[in-house]
Amino acid sequence: MEFSVLQVDTTTKLLWSELSKQYISLSDLEKKIFHLLTESEKSYYFLIKNNPRKIEWLTVRILLTHVLNTYQPIQYNEMRKPYLLSNHNISITHSKDIAAIIISTDNQVSIDAERVTDKAKNIIHKFLSDKEIDKFRDLQSDYLYTLLWSVKECVYKSYSEKNIFFNSQIIVQDIDFKNNKITAEININNFNKKYVINFFEIQNNIITWYSN
Repeated sequence: MEFSVLQVDTTTKLLWSELSKQYISLSDLEKKIFHLLTESEKSYYFLIKNNPRKIEWLTVRILLTHVLNTYQPIQYNEMRKPYLLSNHNISITHSKDIAAIIISTDNQVSIDAERVTDKAKNIIHKFLSDKEIDKFRDLQSDYLYTLLWSVKECVYKSYSEKNIFFNSQIIVQDIDFKNNKITAEININNFNKKYVINFFEIQNNIITWYSN
């Protein structure tokens, strides 16, 4: 299985595999990782009926094993946010074309991958405020709306609490296309935080990531 690595800093790495660019045999992936899975992971895996979803699920664990040089089961909290029992922070994502993880011993991290389609454009009022729609009106495109959706998913994964409204509580303030950075802010109850989200595009897929 082919994959790429981005060394974010001395303690943080981002790894991804372009699933759509290579022939991936499900049986080959199973041979690589299945013997390391816990019994509960194996039980969950057999419940997955869709082969592409199985490939994504296994690929994420192979990427994690590569970066750690050992196998660690991915745990999930009540919000379905992944974590490890070691001293690593982790976030995972996958689209139809990409499986990716970001992992760090020091930083809080989050990651999201989205395939560029018209899906986000068709639901813009569900995740963008009227002010945001007006602000980015001149840039409107499937790419832009997918990017904005992915940024908000990335912020949400970092915050990871229930009952958050993308169109009013996560606000995109600025897009720096030159440096591939987006400034966003979350405002919910008594919590306020600014995020600088990084992004790049691979084969018509947008990856957004955060490390701080």
